[in-house]
Amino acid sequence: MFFRVALFCILLPLVISWEQSFVDREEAEELKKSVVYLSSYNCDLSPSVCPPENTHSYHPTSCPYVNRRDAQIEIMQMDEVSDVMCLQGVWFASDLKAIVERTSANFPYSYSFLHDTTGQFNSSRIQHPPCNENDTKILKIIDECEFKECHYSSYRTKIFKCIEEICKVKNIMQEMSETCLGCIFQGTERGNFMECTKRAYAFNPTGLLVLSRYKILKNQHELYHPYTNVDSTGHKRSSEIIQRGYLDIEVNHIGRVICTHLTEKFGEEYVEVADTFRSYREKNFDEFDTLYKLLHNVPRTIVMGDLNASPSLSKGSIAPQFPENLEVLRDIGFQDPVADSHKNTQADCSYCCGNFLVRKPEIGVCSKTSPSIGYIFDHVMVRGYEVVDTQEDYLKNNAVYRIFLVNTQGSAMSRHYGFTVPVIIG
Repeated sequence: MFFRVALFCILLPLVISWEQSFVDREEAEELKKSVVYLSSYNCDLSPSVCPPENTHSYHPTSCPYVNRRDAQIEIMQMDEVSDVMCLQGVWFASDLKAIVERTSANFPYSYSFLHDTTGQFNSSRIQHPPCNENDTKILKIIDECEFKECHYSSYRTKIFKCIEEICKVKNIMQEMSETCLGCIFQGTERGNFMECTKRAYAFNPTGLLVLSRYKILKNQHELYHPYTNVDSTGHKRSSEIIQRGYLDIEVNHIGRVICTHLTEKFGEEYVEVADTFRSYREKNFDEFDTLYKLLHNVPRTIVMGDLNASPSLSKGSIAPQFPENLEVLRDIGFQDPVADSHKNTQADCSYCCGNFLVRKPEIGVCSKTSPSIGYIFDHVMVRGYEVVDTQEDYLKNNAVYRIFLVNTQGSAMSRHYGFTVPVIIG
């Protein structure tokens, strides 16, 4: 809170010096009281995310991801600005527990797929490992065969196809549960798939977590692509490698907030459990369409998270990806302050090719050498609220700013950077 007040005190003289018809001192004070700060960040807490020097192995042991997690938590503990924070990429219950407990002084309220119906997180009730008994039988077959070359795949989804060929296990993705596939996909610290049979790797479906300074009055969560098959033993069968969904909450003083993480483009070839969609673009659009159906009659809503869609901008070095999908929400009145920040200045990327954690693919934008090129995958979109934008507001170009850039050693903590967006709720 001290930082927020200090920031306002620095900027207030600028406000007063502008045209009095725009804002006076009394209006400025009222504006300060009605602004909330919304932050979105993909923590990317997967053991498989490592610096380039470690990419010789798909599951390296020389770059423990918990170091990145602890650096992120330290920033959250010092955050005196954000009122609501939508986090993605918090895949394991142990990491969720560490974040919730160690940031509770700043953010006393939280919610995830692992919270109970009352909105409370109790780690003692999370006893089940990601992989069930049927999954374990398949994992043992995989563990006994030689599949190390599968780790060298440029795109993680191809690992499953490789394992099927090397280990002669047919339809591996169709036979395993979603949480087990998710654990294998994200990896374990020692790179042993069998660790996914242990409680220590209890999984957080969708990887979503909301932290809030204000009380969460209502909560629910949904999957975009729920389970569709159950076998004769009662086991739920997977419909996708990584579960995608959203947290739908009502926050006191702010209103309705959707925290989500949509399907990303894992490569040029579409690899998925079910054949419902023909491409990552189509699947990503279907998730946007779900949000449209959920929210098109709701006058005031906030949608924030890693949408894995990047806008097509008129200037700057932001690369587009599925830009037409963003229009699904824009068409019903959603504003996108992160993308719109290019109107007065060049917008900042959130997934930047210059980030040393971003692996350079053989094709695509990040295969180029320019560190200034990147995508805006991470968004805070609002409908029915007045946006503190970057054109004629009292914060000028400081309205939208990036967060979680580097740790105290100057190293990136995720393949993503986050954004904080001020929104007027009065």
